[in-house]
Amino acid sequence: MEQLLVLLIMILKLFSIFVCP
Repeated sequence: MEQLLVLLIMILKLFSIFVCP
């Protein structure tokens, strides 16, 4: 289940980059 959490964090980081370039 930890992999899922890491994936979610990575997606969130990507989202933040797209929101605040």
